[in-house]
Amino acid sequence: MNLPISFGFIFAAPTPFNTIFWQWINQTYNAYLNYENRNASSTYTTTDIVTSYCIATSAAIGVALGIRKAVDKQARNLKGGKLVLLNSVSAFAACALSGFLNAYIMRQTEIKKGIDICDPETKKSYGKSKICANQAVV
Repeated sequence: MNLPISFGFIFAAPTPFNTIFWQWINQTYNAYLNYENRNASSTYTTTDIVTSYCIATSAAIGVALGIRKAVDKQARNLKGGKLVLLNSVSAFAACALSGFLNAYIMRQTEIKKGIDICDPETKKSYGKSKICANQAVV
């Protein structure tokens, strides 16, 4: 999945529409992965998932548009390889920050409710820990 998404980030014209579209695609994919990689001891409601998804994708789009706005003047004067390089660097910065925000927001339920702390040998649960959940997500 990352190859077509990366291609879209790098080679699509740096318009607001393209930025929003490719960030939405990427963050939807990331949200799915973050949800699937959640801690099995955490229970998520549909509201948790939908709220986290909306916040995560909105944050990603906001970050990406902010970075695009910051490099807009430089992008207007570039062509060819230099424009591709600027697109690549700005898309990478937006993806990196947005990816972290997505993971952190999508897994807020774990952070708020804690995750099970288990004995590695017996798998017996000792209870839930919010501190461990925060460390695991970060």
